[in-house]
Amino acid sequence: MTPTATATATDSGLDLHALDRFLTDSEWEIRTATRVRLEHGEPLPTWPTTTLIYVHEGTVAAPGSHPHDRLHAGHLLLDSSGTVRLHALSAASALVAAVVRVRAPERAAELPATISIAELPEREPSAAALVAMLGCDTAPSPVDGLVCARIVTTLLTVALRRWAVQGCAPQGWPAPAIDPYLQQAIDAVHADLAHPWSVAELAARSAMGRSAFAERFRSCLGVSPAEYVTTVRMTAAARRLRIGEPVSLAARAVGYDSDEGFRRAFRRHTGVAPSEWRERADAANTTPPTIAAMAAARNKVNAPL
Repeated sequence: MTPTATATATDSGLDLHALDRFLTDSEWEIRTATRVRLEHGEPLPTWPTTTLIYVHEGTVAAPGSHPHDRLHAGHLLLDSSGTVRLHALSAASALVAAVVRVRAPERAAELPATISIAELPEREPSAAALVAMLGCDTAPSPVDGLVCARIVTTLLTVALRRWAVQGCAPQGWPAPAIDPYLQQAIDAVHADLAHPWSVAELAARSAMGRSAFAERFRSCLGVSPAEYVTTVRMTAAARRLRIGEPVSLAARAVGYDSDEGFRRAFRRHTGVAPSEWRERADAANTTPPTIAAMAAARNKVNAPL
């Protein structure tokens, strides 16, 4: 583990607009939120996925780590590598949250392996206060799950922002938007998926002629505007279906008046019917390959899904 830089934020060339866009994209879903009390030498349970760890009291550390890398009370750790192994150096109470990104899944590739923030209550008191609301012994209700997801999103936003502005981010992170004119059209699409967008209307949003807009759009994203709109709708619908929303509601939310028309479009883009994808996604917690590929393409302009 590498401790968080302690220097104050300086002008390190960070693109604040790109950072804001990245944080907007980084909405998280909480999979588990468990409070764990460890005895001396006892290992912390591990998960092969992104994990958020907050130490309420005591001290934990990776085996053989340098004393400087120990996590004391008030320490927040984000591990996106799934490889951090911790054990207690004293009786310690730690909150552990395994989280999975649900918006802009391609952002996972841009995450640092670990983010470590010491003294969170002193550095970010509002964020630290939210931690106390996570973790319980009983299964959360659907409402609890939504609230916890927002809390985790806030905590990770704080962690990523502090990590970036303190100069810990590599040069060029995160990738900047490459075309502010196209961004206007893309933002409009994501803001209203149910709207019957036409190429002419999107071109007007970008202050461009229809032909020039279509050519520039395909050049930058590798797909036509119509293909992009359809796939973004399918991505949003897939997310809704995965959390149990009925097909009819998902179809209406993304602009389809006909359930049958939506089913045909969904099958065309994913290779399976909406109901079948929901079953597969629930079991594997994955995004269909065709949707994931489009998500990777749209990362060029950093538009939120």
